Amino acid sequence: MAIEFRCPDCRQKYSIVDDFAGKTVRCRKCEKSLEVPFPPLELPEERSAGGSLIYRHEGGDRDIEVATGDGENIERIADHIEKHLGPVHIVCSSAVCIALCLPNHPSRNFGL
Repeated sequence: MAIEFRCPDCRQKYSIVDDFAGKTVRCRKCEKSLEVPFPPLELPEERSAGGSLIYRHEGGDRDIEVATGDGENIERIADHIEKHLGPVHIVCSSAVCIALCLPNHPSRNFGL
């Protein structure tokens, strides 16, 4: 099966065998290094009784990385998050993940 993708810099189109997924290659047109994406997963389509698609998340197999840093700043950040979003259950290494890891707050006003 071939993976089709484009160079993000020059938009050159490529079709590469899936053995190269996750590997770095050089664009033939602009000479930039680019990572070959993994092919999309082919998941069975599952629907609810009402006909809506059901999306399931499977946890990763990576260990959690513990955040380190200045204790005072970490406390200030945790207080800010709890003030605007509610109790912190876990801390993720990505700002995007914060919205997914914390309980929903009606206002969703991050106050940042």
